[in-house]
Amino acid sequence: MVHGDAGSTDPYLGAAPARIVLLCGVFGSLTDADIDRLVAGLPQLCEAWAQVIWTANRTAPGLYAEVEQAFQRYGFEPRWSDPDDQYGVSRHELITEPRPLQSKQRLFEFADEQTLIKIGRATVG
Repeated sequence: MVHGDAGSTDPYLGAAPARIVLLCGVFGSLTDADIDRLVAGLPQLCEAWAQVIWTANRTAPGLYAEVEQAFQRYGFEPRWSDPDDQYGVSRHELITEPRPLQSKQRLFEFADEQTLIKIGRATVG
């Protein structure tokens, strides 16, 4: 078992590259900038033709589309999604070259609750 900061590349040293990467329950807690930064860094965690299975709540305004566009910007092709699923489970495949994993890189920071409320990804109550 590895204990570490999932938003940093360091815990993945020795474990990457992976054939399958799971990103479930992460994107709804990130700003658009951190969604972009995380997806941009994924080729460091993936082997050639890796599959990334991810979720993004379709009821959060713009979240699913933002994540999907980020995957397309950084060399991933959609392979499966269920458009009727409110949880937004999807699978993308890396079609660009994987990159070597660099230590001490920041992939993302979880946003605080006030930021998530402001951008419509959390509710007051």
